[in-house]
Amino acid sequence: NVNAKEHAALALAQLARRASAGRKISEAGGVAAFVAWLHEKVPGPAELAAHALAEIALDDGDMQVQIAEAGACMPLIAMVRAWSTVAAEADAGGSASKSTQSVASALKLATVAAGTLATLAKDAMVNQIVITEEGGIPPLLELLADKARSSHENVTRALWHLAQTEDNQSFIPRAGGISPLVALLKSDNEATQQHTAAALYALARDDIENQISLAKAGAIEPLVNLLGSDSKETQEHS
Repeated sequence: NVNAKEHAALALAQLARRASAGRKISEAGGVAAFVAWLHEKVPGPAELAAHALAEIALDDGDMQVQIAEAGACMPLIAMVRAWSTVAAEADAGGSASKSTQSVASALKLATVAAGTLATLAKDAMVNQIVITEEGGIPPLLELLADKARSSHENVTRALWHLAQTEDNQSFIPRAGGISPLVALLKSDNEATQQHTAAALYALARDDIENQISLAKAGAIEPLVNLLGSDSKETQEHS
């Protein structure tokens, strides 16, 4: 029963977030089940699996590693990457309404997956390396380049945490990440502004080349403007 599976997934996600039950869920086989959902559509909706895994991993280093070791990163990256493929196919022609619906569905799935990757990468160097080695940064940057949305909260958060490793400090700028990040400092979404400023701090930290690139890309003025943000966290990152 699909509805039963969906409600069970949502219930477990709530228990992980509200009752700190992530480890108990894992011990009961929940992590393995949700990772299986990511790999195949038949067991259950991948979007709900990604959401549940993010809640289970939230601020729990052991669970972050366990979920990555269970094989979650590769299908999550594939979910992010699939959006650009669907968008390209929609641009090539076909039914306008069907194409719009397909792109919206793929974009929603990619956004949720980006959020789960961000949670897995937070303060977890091993996961940061795994996500990069499995090709996670380029599709995240493609998602970042989508200008049709007001919120890039999840993808900027993912890039922030991935930029904590020295190799990724170099990789992200080489992959073209600086300009779109600088542009998002002017986003209307508070969380996007905050995570973007944090990502730029991570890229600039002890890296003269990135500092020069950020200045040339026009990061200074919008960062100064964000010092007047209503959010203390945004002010700090700026």
